[in-house]
Amino acid sequence: MTIPDTRGRGLRHPTGAQYAYVAPLAVLRVRRGGHFGLRLNVRRSMTTIGSGDQADLQVPDPSLDPLHARLDLRQGVWTLTPLSSGALGLVDGEPVQGEFPLSPGSTIRLGAVDVLFEPRDQTPAEGFRRAIREADAEVAKSAPPPRKGRAGFVLAVMLGVVLVLGGLALEFLS
Repeated sequence: MTIPDTRGRGLRHPTGAQYAYVAPLAVLRVRRGGHFGLRLNVRRSMTTIGSGDQADLQVPDPSLDPLHARLDLRQGVWTLTPLSSGALGLVDGEPVQGEFPLSPGSTIRLGAVDVLFEPRDQTPAEGFRRAIREADAEVAKSAPPPRKGRAGFVLAVMLGVVLVLGGLALEFLS
């Protein structure tokens, strides 16, 4: 949708699909370093962090490499992976080598910058549905197996009783 400008130019109105809001999957809050208070919204399940233009989340700090680290969300678990040999950092005081699992509230040191990791649960309904499925599976395991053919047997006995009683009633009425 284009809205005319008073100078004769057209302006793009931010209601089109390319402007759709995407809620953050996680938030990184800078807690130490030159950019204290900076809030970085993680909107993709695989996000790069660095000081360069090619990074998804840019932290303009000279201690960070252009592509410093990567955050990944797989099967509900966030991990941090350094992307260069000089990018080894710390998570809650432990050195990061390879993929390192993150927990809510983890403090991540990237160069001279400390960030607080705050994941956002985007699918509480899916977690609820998964818990229901798991509970149903547990109940199904502990329940006795269904008895097959019992309903048919009961129906046949009832039909036999009705026929016998009906036959007796006809015998007495005639």
